[in-house]
Amino acid sequence: MENTTPKVGTTPGAFISTDDANTDIARYRDEVEASQNPNCIVCYTIDAQLMRDYLNSSPDIAYLQINVGKNDPNAACMPLGPGHNFIFVGVDVNKNYILYNGQVLDNGDPCPNNCSYAGPVIIK
Repeated sequence: MENTTPKVGTTPGAFISTDDANTDIARYRDEVEASQNPNCIVCYTIDAQLMRDYLNSSPDIAYLQINVGKNDPNAACMPLGPGHNFIFVGVDVNKNYILYNGQVLDNGDPCPNNCSYAGPVIIK
């Protein structure tokens, strides 16, 4: 796994249009629907205040790393490969999207392709 220092002036992630986000999401969900597998995950949700509390807990947090894990040791493992992405969008208590200047967050750097921002495998 390559783990080099990030290039100066670059950062993982970028805002993308809702049209681009919706295209990516629809492409994936269409495939999930076609598979007729009710166990396919289509999104993860986390309380925004928990995320704020966590990110605000230390000014040293420079990036948010999204690790793929397995909370059921018996679950089948289908690794996400190139061509998959995570799209981050805020949602209010009424299930309305909260956009940032009409955009949502995407374009994180995937590891193993680019591990320059990735922490070690084991969280200590």
